Amino acid sequence: MMSICISHKNRSLVKTKDGKTLPIFQNCIHSIVKAVRNLKFDIEIVIVDYDSNDYPLKDWLNHRTKGIRVKIISLKNEKFSKGKSLNLAAKHATGEYLFFLDADMMIDFRVLISGKYYLESGKAYFPICFSYSDHTHTHGWWRATGMGNAFVPANIWEKTKVPEYFSWGREDVEFMEKVAAIMPIVRDKCQGLSHQWHPIVEGSQAILYQKTE
Repeated sequence: MMSICISHKNRSLVKTKDGKTLPIFQNCIHSIVKAVRNLKFDIEIVIVDYDSNDYPLKDWLNHRTKGIRVKIISLKNEKFSKGKSLNLAAKHATGEYLFFLDADMMIDFRVLISGKYYLESGKAYFPICFSYSDHTHTHGWWRATGMGNAFVPANIWEKTKVPEYFSWGREDVEFMEKVAAIMPIVRDKCQGLSHQWHPIVEGSQAILYQKTE
């Protein structure tokens, strides 16, 4: 079993300055559902949601993920911490393998197959994604600085945990360093893993690296 662990806060409908509405997290979920159709191993999705009100998950998620096990853990009136929510998702996951996936990503089946291959080879996988540069999703670049998406064995996560800050953007580097100190890791350009363009929204800026403890 592979558990896809996602931290979510108001990414289902992201508004742009020119009035467009981007279904960022809906696109992510749709890509997962499509990716798992022909896989020969089990997948579950574990989402920790910070009281999202842009398009509440209860209004759309279940009917779009039929046939896939989905767990939603809701956090209300809490300050956002990506690390805390990923650790909470992993705690509720049942898979021997964990895939920490950002809510603004899209994947295809090649991503999951690659992740499983490396994990079964005794390696963690921190894939490099292709990042779109505008809303048309026709141009972009390989985001080598991004480390927020990761495949790790659940028992390795137990030994490391994701650092918990009231921010977004530092925990991924430190988590990769902690994992790399225990087991080999792979970093490469992953075909089928893409970051959707979106304006900067609440929760996506790493302003203060304040520990949650």
